[in-house]
Amino acid sequence: MRPYLATPWERVAALIGEKGPWLTGQVVTRISWPRMIQVVPYGGHEFLLYPFTDELMPCIALNMRLSNVNAREGKNLMSRFATALAWHEQSGLDIVDWSSGKQLVRYSRKKMEVVTNYLFLNLHAVNACTDAATLTALALFREGQSTKNPFYAALNYFKVLEAFYTSADRVAWMKDALTRMPHGRGKERAVALAKDHADVGEYLYKQGRLAIAHAQHVPAINPDLDEDRYRIMLDVDVFRDLAQMSISEKGGIPLPRTVAQQGRNEIAQFIRDQSPALMSTFLNPQDIVPGMGLNLPERVSLIVRNEGDAVILSDMEPTQVRRLEDGFIVLFCSRSGVNQVPLYFDVRLKKLSPTTTSLPDVPRNANRALLDEVVQAIYFHDALWRNGSVIVWDEERDIELARSAAFMPINVIYNREAVIAFAEEVGALIAALELNPAPSDAAGG
Repeated sequence: MRPYLATPWERVAALIGEKGPWLTGQVVTRISWPRMIQVVPYGGHEFLLYPFTDELMPCIALNMRLSNVNAREGKNLMSRFATALAWHEQSGLDIVDWSSGKQLVRYSRKKMEVVTNYLFLNLHAVNACTDAATLTALALFREGQSTKNPFYAALNYFKVLEAFYTSADRVAWMKDALTRMPHGRGKERAVALAKDHADVGEYLYKQGRLAIAHAQHVPAINPDLDEDRYRIMLDVDVFRDLAQMSISEKGGIPLPRTVAQQGRNEIAQFIRDQSPALMSTFLNPQDIVPGMGLNLPERVSLIVRNEGDAVILSDMEPTQVRRLEDGFIVLFCSRSGVNQVPLYFDVRLKKLSPTTTSLPDVPRNANRALLDEVVQAIYFHDALWRNGSVIVWDEERDIELARSAAFMPINVIYNREAVIAFAEEVGALIAALELNPAPSDAAGG
């Protein structure tokens, strides 16, 4: 099976049918949790995310037999996986109870706040981390995210800094970091604190970290005093932002929003297939010479992945190439010419994106095969323009040429009502053909 044909739902069905023993962690979380069972590979193991129901809590499950671990080792693996999820989603995730045995055990439901159809994850940076200090910092960050107690949250966020820096280094780093905080509530609170405190870092350490951790410290914090609780509730945003920054800068784990901003090379294989001379012309346009063309496969498959499902247009030929200032628009066409998909390969930004929402025209006197192509195009465009990710696959070499991020239409109106009306029109034509098949259709052509 081609890699792009595999869906996560198929792997879920296979995995839940495996014999145990199973380890289950019952979770309380503010992460947008999937509505259906989802399998997530991490660290060489496969974790199942079970949704909440009216009766049952959400949970994470691990097959200990397949992972070749005992319960203690499984708990360590699941805790690290939970930490990766919490960091990726920048939200709380607390494993509140454990169970293990031949059967997967789930607990009766208490509450669950947020759900999603499918959880899109990129856990590579955390998965690749082997540094003990960074792993400890990530675990402390999850503790801070998961608790509703502002004192415990602030303490854990500050301990993230302590995992990375000695006392003297931490003082210097905090002084600098407080001037570089991202815009948001943390920065607003830091600016407000600077009006009353000459050294905000010292304030956070003495009136925050020490006051929370030591009852005999002066000044100490009394959790029963509303003014103490309210002050720390405001300060938590500063502690949190500093913890994030230290994990990103010292631990080398980028924030999810930073990854999204910096992006990844979505057209890596496409670029590798081109001559260095051609690619250099995007830096030095004067180097363009006549006849300098793209190296493209004769046929590709175009795949849209949307919430785990795949829609495929196979046997598509790159028929036209148009060079722009920053890249190329390549038009991919089916053999019949019914399906035409233009994609923009942005060489400067290393991005792949569609360029039009147009659906194919229905050929005059179309037979069933052509109408089936139109139907597939409808599915393809609908999945793509509703935040789908498009993949360009070289069938001959069996490799991925390019893969876009989930597509978010900007300055484009996607008229789904018109698409549905068009689909109904095509459906009526198919129904008419079934009642009165053309000679080629009747013969199976």
